[in-house]
Amino acid sequence: RGGRSGRGLGVVVGGRGGRGGRGVSVTAKVAMGATDGAAGAEVGGSSRVGDDGAVVGESDGGGAGYPSPLAAMVARLSRSLQEHRSALQAHPAEAQRRALLGEIAEIDRVCAAKAVHLLPGAARRLAVLEQLGYLLPAVSADESAAESADESADEAPGSRLSLKGRVACVLTTTADSLILTEAVCTGLLHPLSVPECCALLSTFVAKGKLRTAPKLPPALVAAHESLLVLARRLATLQVEAGVLETTPDEHVSATLNTALMGAAFHWASGASFEVACQHTDLSEGDVVRILSRTEELCKEVRAAARLLGDALLAKKLDELLAAIRRDLVAAPSLYTTGGMAGW
Repeated sequence: RGGRSGRGLGVVVGGRGGRGGRGVSVTAKVAMGATDGAAGAEVGGSSRVGDDGAVVGESDGGGAGYPSPLAAMVARLSRSLQEHRSALQAHPAEAQRRALLGEIAEIDRVCAAKAVHLLPGAARRLAVLEQLGYLLPAVSADESAAESADESADEAPGSRLSLKGRVACVLTTTADSLILTEAVCTGLLHPLSVPECCALLSTFVAKGKLRTAPKLPPALVAAHESLLVLARRLATLQVEAGVLETTPDEHVSATLNTALMGAAFHWASGASFEVACQHTDLSEGDVVRILSRTEELCKEVRAAARLLGDALLAKKLDELLAAIRRDLVAAPSLYTTGGMAGW
């Protein structure tokens, strides 16, 4: 302690130990020289180092206690921190952040409520996919643990997709991937020529109506009939499982459209655009857009064929892509740029 008339100022900092229970005494003497004629300032009391490392000033009972320089600095920084926090709470960006967090919480609540209603429908769809062989049967916990080490790096852990299921994941352009997946996996496209494949695939992406039925080769007519039978079988299965709310015929009519079969067949055969348009009631713009979507679907079917290891089908799709992408279909135009996304 510094005397009232002494030149030296002694500051003693006493502290107790941390959480371990052992006491730790820290003594710090700061010698500060006083100017001539100035009296030494008396500092009474001591400072305590708390559990959190903060320095707290205490009185020694002999007079009014004064904070040490370190305690004063901590107090000043604490006040500054509190001021910054108050300024942050009052900032417009902070109010916007709190409003966004509230919106996120509300969206999460709505999504959680909708998920409860979607769970039964999802369970029925999973049952249909497992029945058709798109999902592998559920395995026990022991078998799942044993097989987890053999999972490939590109497959999500716990995935139950079969090969047919992975093929269905590739075919996304069509409104009903099940029909096209079954057609590809059962070899429905194998006996068809390149123009016939183009005509059959166009039924998955076409829109519009024909006043008269198109004139098609017998092989293509037979393939189309087989496709309709396949589509009705799948639709019936989904209706019985409670997945579809329409009748099988309504679902097939909404999924498969023959409006461009004649035009697609002649276009892939090498006919001019004018000749191809004579075999459909659709406008020229619709013809170009549907052919462009057919081209995108062919790329997906080619990827599915490669996934299945079907080299012959993949080669046929390469030839089909070359036959489709020419003239107006290959050239950027108002038919294909800007307006196709909303069509």
